[in-house]
Amino acid sequence: AVQRKGEALRVAEMAALASSGQGFIPAPTFDGRREGYEYKKGEEGLGYYLSRQQERSAVPPKPAPKPSQVALKAKPPAGDGLDNKERWHWRERDLKDWVNDWLKHAFVRHNDGLLFDDSDARVRVTTIRGDYDNGGEVFLSWRKGRCFATYEFGIRLEYQGVLLLGEGGRAIGQGKGVVRMFEIAHGQDKCPEDWPMVFEGAWEKPPPGQPAEAVREPMEYELQLKQLVEERATAVIRGKIEVLRSALAKVAEADGKVPDAVDSAAEHMRERDVQAADGQEPVPSSASEAAAEFVEGLRKKARSQRLLEALEKPDLEDISLFMCDVRAADMPELVAALGKNEVLRTLDLRDNAALDDGALQPLLIGLANGLAPTLTTLRLGGTKASTITKNMAKGLGIMRKQLEISFDASLLREDKPGSSSAALSSAPVTVAGSSSR
Repeated sequence: AVQRKGEALRVAEMAALASSGQGFIPAPTFDGRREGYEYKKGEEGLGYYLSRQQERSAVPPKPAPKPSQVALKAKPPAGDGLDNKERWHWRERDLKDWVNDWLKHAFVRHNDGLLFDDSDARVRVTTIRGDYDNGGEVFLSWRKGRCFATYEFGIRLEYQGVLLLGEGGRAIGQGKGVVRMFEIAHGQDKCPEDWPMVFEGAWEKPPPGQPAEAVREPMEYELQLKQLVEERATAVIRGKIEVLRSALAKVAEADGKVPDAVDSAAEHMRERDVQAADGQEPVPSSASEAAAEFVEGLRKKARSQRLLEALEKPDLEDISLFMCDVRAADMPELVAALGKNEVLRTLDLRDNAALDDGALQPLLIGLANGLAPTLTTLRLGGTKASTITKNMAKGLGIMRKQLEISFDASLLREDKPGSSSAALSSAPVTVAGSSSR
């Protein structure tokens, strides 16, 4: 029993030594088997050495690295915020908001939203957005280390414009409408000219919340303005959308480093303006000619009552068309009316700035051929008569000695009772008979 107790104590002692990791226990003689040890003669001498299995278990594990050390050794992500592992697999970023901001700056804010600003019409964009109905999308995608833009969407913009009359640009009518473009897609073989577009006038659909019966008939000037928008704004809209496609391609080429949408649009619009500055003015088209005819028709309907009376009444002795907005297009009618008037004494055309040589010379030629035989006073001050026309008037004064012709722009008063033609003839540019005063 004592022997068994001593053996048990020795085994327990050896187990404790093994658990403590002590590698060698000197022993000149073999004292029996010890757990985790083998008796041999080694580098330390004769004794018990820790077995190899026990050596491996006795080696303490390495401590885990601190989080700060891991962060220092990690490779910083690229500008798109993706690490290489994420970049290798399919990832996407939605760019709908980016595209909307780009469109808003390029179409509404840039150049005050003007689509075109011509002598007969001016149209600007008031609002625009991407149209993503029916599954439309705009994504920046990464796949197997490659970045590319995938998209298919449309746009919807609203415009407002005015028709203009004459050199002063007086508005004679305004209109509103909507333009839609469809099937703007990446990698498509279609040219910008092939993208479907739809133009709608504001009168073609009822206002929001109104029944379909609220649709009204358009005014004539609204139809003219819509026709001009279709003709002149189509190329502008398609051109800007093509620039947007180029901007999306540049984002993909930069490996997804997305710039600010407003900055991108501003940069591309500046480049486009520089290129457009070298272009030529468009040739007037059938639509613009039709618009000009329409505008001229409105002007004739709104002509002064004094001019209408001069054209319709052949018994007037004095015709005053002073500041009456007489145009070159009115002169053939006026000359024809004077041919029927045999009692006319005074014709006042002062301050009609639209009357140039082309309008005045036919009148002088008609007078030289016997038109208005009783005419004694012709006032042409404030017109665009050139030296050639004034010389023609001098020749006419030689032919018709009783006719006094004045080009003095300072004569802004009407004849008063008691005033004589001699008072008017005191101006230095007055032509009377064969003398020039």
